[in-house]
Amino acid sequence: MATPSSSARTDFALLVVRFAFGAQMAFLHGWGKLQAWHTSFPDPLGIGWKYSLWGTIAGEFVCGILLALGLFGRLAGFGMAFTMGVAAFMVHGDAAWAKRELAVCYMAAALLIMIAGSGRFSLDQLVLPRVLAKFRRGGAKVSAGAKSRRVEA
Repeated sequence: MATPSSSARTDFALLVVRFAFGAQMAFLHGWGKLQAWHTSFPDPLGIGWKYSLWGTIAGEFVCGILLALGLFGRLAGFGMAFTMGVAAFMVHGDAAWAKRELAVCYMAAALLIMIAGSGRFSLDQLVLPRVLAKFRRGGAKVSAGAKSRRVEA
């Protein structure tokens, strides 16, 4: 019986981490913030509570979904890691470690994907090579007939 290569095991491990942490972040944390609009929210960055809330929703819900799917994994990992860093060290900075522990665990998982990438079993590997190939073939170039013309009045 053939055993999977270490590369295949690593890619499968990245899939498990991505999906578990991304889906839980999106649906256990971000979805609630998206549904129940707050009348106030912590503003640790000094940008206003509404922008802090929208940034947190983006970092938890949007980045969580992207991470689970493995789409723009490194960018989504950065967004989630940043959000969890703010939560752990600014919002809950004075709290006991038990209050910050979950945010630090999510941050560590997001940093893992940010550093390692989404792996072979991801939409990044399925979609991005096709999109990049289209750009390399010149599919995104503007044709000569589509150039803007100067209109004189």
